[in-house]
Amino acid sequence: MKKNLFALAAIAVILFTGCSKDDSSVASVTKQIGGTSWVVTYYWDKDKDETYKFQNYTFAFSSGSVAEALQGGNVQTGTWVFDTSDDSHDHFIINFPVVTPLDDLNDDWHVVKITDSVIELKDESGSGGTEYLTFKKN
Repeated sequence: MKKNLFALAAIAVILFTGCSKDDSSVASVTKQIGGTSWVVTYYWDKDKDETYKFQNYTFAFSSGSVAEALQGGNVQTGTWVFDTSDDSHDHFIINFPVVTPLDDLNDDWHVVKITDSVIELKDESGSGGTEYLTFKKN
């Protein structure tokens, strides 16, 4: 009986600690990337560099999961989510309306690195090829 109670207590501690870490990670990332504009400095689409598609865009990732892509006077609004629920990778999920070229960014990206000045993402698709996406603070 004592072993069962100990095992249940250990599981509860692990689950509670995990949830707190996830919440603080999401808040930390939101604080790091929010309130500033970003530009795409690298976009590799499976077999070729397509960074040029985003040369006139700036991006903003606001609290409340609002993503904005600005080009000249035009704004496209989408969503973004930082998710830590997968044990093997943190995820940065981007979803814009199906508008070229923004729809190329719509994906469940694996986080390579997030700092105050860079967001590096990677997607290993099952359809062959790996995509890379890098945002830098503008």
